[in-house]
Amino acid sequence: MELNITNEYIYHYIEDLNAYIRQYNHVIFDVKACNDAHVILSEQHSDVNNSYEIVIGGWGNTKSVIRTCKQCQPRTSFIGNPLSCDSFKSFWISWENGAIRVGRGHIIGHGEFMKWTDPSSHLVNYVGISTWPGSSTEWKIPTDPLRGLFWLGGTDLYHDGEWQWFPEAEYFGYSNWLSGYPGKFRQHCSLISVYAGFKWITDSCMESRNFVCEIDKHRETVSSILG
Repeated sequence: MELNITNEYIYHYIEDLNAYIRQYNHVIFDVKACNDAHVILSEQHSDVNNSYEIVIGGWGNTKSVIRTCKQCQPRTSFIGNPLSCDSFKSFWISWENGAIRVGRGHIIGHGEFMKWTDPSSHLVNYVGISTWPGSSTEWKIPTDPLRGLFWLGGTDLYHDGEWQWFPEAEYFGYSNWLSGYPGKFRQHCSLISVYAGFKWITDSCMESRNFVCEIDKHRETVSSILG
């Protein structure tokens, strides 16, 4: 989904994401803007009550903040220049267990630059996007983010920290981990990620993902010969 928002501080809710964000507690997106990419995480379909506001590249692309409502005082901030007038930049936002986290890229937990934990957290059922008067933003939001993540069949559930293929329990002869993985997070199943240049990452084994199938080339060749 691609959206252009020009010169208005009005949140546009992304209806196609509702079911996904309620289950997975995060959103990923690309945005091109000189400044002021605004995201709101709301319990109701409204930005009036029970909403977290994330401003990325506000104040002339010099500062980003997390707020507990529109225009509230920031709970935390980041000083830097995360946006670009000329190219799309990738970001993720997650809110599991009341921890509002913001990072670069499409890999949840990787490249984090802001975090604030709400001691009295509320549900997030809707996500909206906006900009600021005098600015404009171009957004690319995948409405099915799972398409870019595929289970590989690798796990360290047999022996913690020792990665093997399931179900054969053979140790890896080859790996292509993204920097910081697999040791950075205590997750026990491996994924290949389109969003990370087809590098490998880890995730909870209980998540619903696409999967890569293994084909026995010898068996396939014999079957084709024998008809």
